[in-house]
Amino acid sequence: MKRRVPRVKDLAPLMQFKKPEFDARRRRLAKALTIEDLRAVAKRRTPRAAFDYTDGSAEAELSIARARQAFRDI
Repeated sequence: MKRRVPRVKDLAPLMQFKKPEFDARRRRLAKALTIEDLRAVAKRRTPRAAFDYTDGSAEAELSIARARQAFRDI
């Protein structure tokens, strides 16, 4: 079998270039594929006290229950 150099038109469908994203926030969020990725971004970007408060009660949804109860109490 003789080797040959691929033609540009054969390679064009394989080469898909993305338009550059200059907005850092959008670029970070586009890279996040899972909830854990989003959590890591939030941990880096959010003040520690606020992150620990929301992260600590997110699984049991305690904070949303408390907020709804406080709203009902008003």
